[in-house]
Amino acid sequence: MKKIIATIMACLLTCVCFTACTSSANIPDFNTVEYSEYEPFRFYCYGTPPSDGLEYNMEDQYRYIAECGFNYAVPLWEDTTEKRVGFIEGLAPYGIKVIIAEPYVTNLFDLYKMKKDEATIDSAKVKFKEVYDLYSEYENFAGFNVKDEPKFNELEYLGKAYDYFKSINTNNKEWWINLFPNWGMGTLGSSFGDYVDTAAKITGSTIMCYDTYPLDKANAINPGYWTEMEQFASISRANGKDWMCFILSEGHQTYKNVKDYDDLAYQVYSQMLFGSVGINTFKYYSKGSIDALISKDGRRTSLYYGMQQVIKEVRAFENMYMNSEWQGVMLKINDEFYGNEVFDGVTRPLESHPRIKSLEGTSDVALGVFKDKDNRDGFLVFNANNPADDTQNEVTIKFKGAKYAYLYKKGRKIKVKLNNGTFKTTMGSCEAYYVVPMK
Repeated sequence: MKKIIATIMACLLTCVCFTACTSSANIPDFNTVEYSEYEPFRFYCYGTPPSDGLEYNMEDQYRYIAECGFNYAVPLWEDTTEKRVGFIEGLAPYGIKVIIAEPYVTNLFDLYKMKKDEATIDSAKVKFKEVYDLYSEYENFAGFNVKDEPKFNELEYLGKAYDYFKSINTNNKEWWINLFPNWGMGTLGSSFGDYVDTAAKITGSTIMCYDTYPLDKANAINPGYWTEMEQFASISRANGKDWMCFILSEGHQTYKNVKDYDDLAYQVYSQMLFGSVGINTFKYYSKGSIDALISKDGRRTSLYYGMQQVIKEVRAFENMYMNSEWQGVMLKINDEFYGNEVFDGVTRPLESHPRIKSLEGTSDVALGVFKDKDNRDGFLVFNANNPADDTQNEVTIKFKGAKYAYLYKKGRKIKVKLNNGTFKTTMGSCEAYYVVPMK
């Protein structure tokens, strides 16, 4: 009898083990849901190392940009056309696109602003066309970095310069303008909404962009960070524009000296929560005493490797994310008594979602909600707590009508079988995972 019972138990155990081992194998592979064509998420290496006058090898610096995972670069200190062309050539083997700050372009804007005569403006247009044609000989030339933080009364002149650019832009290059954040509006005679809306309508900017930095020296987070982002994203979409903004990657003014992955990830994933299509580093290279991703003498810092990890994570799910439409943000505050100032700043959070029965976390959690081209739901699950607190978070989502899920976690792809639709995971500080529940 003992032998019979032992044999039965062994068979049962074998069946259970076999079922457990093969449960994920029974889930269709990732190629059944992923897209073969997609626009990569834009990681702009803003403020690249200068190409002369310093004791480091530029070939190494070009390679470092590529190895970190950036697909765009924005040099700031290349002060001649020859140097700018050299920089484009240096990154060409890596397929990294370059946005150029060209004085002949900004000069046309300045002349319109100063209301110069037609002959002077026509002469400037000739120079503009010459550099456009020169840079366009290189496939990885992406376009022009036209103006940083224009005032409200300057927007119309950027529009005039854009009208000329549009007439010569036979190679479909970009026209890139970075706007003021909301706090800069007090001296500009405009509301933030009017400023962004006008810029979207008349400047010709290819993609809407602004800079805002939420982390301060006291390790607090600007409570209006998500409010401003929500408004910027909403106005951009209303004008048919994609949007992005900067992240702080170097100590600056009253802001925090950014330390590690957590500080970078918090900013990147906050923006993706609202459907951003790119980020810019401020800055990649440090000319001062505070290190950025690359130090003054050309070394890769710990921040470099933190950024490399964030990029690796995003690259794993960008084909799903970039083929999806943003639907909104769901928020779960764990302790209603203490609340969350950043969460409270979201003016139109989603109160519910047809695929979600419940959302819980041992700490505050946010969901970016997306719908892909095949009408599948996707969720960016974000442990959205202050990076200074180093908070782990055990998140539980009960999905309706879902038997399994595709999980993109820390750069890995995992097939997960759900028990009664329940997805549960423990997230590290400032981590975000992308989850696609399936029937």
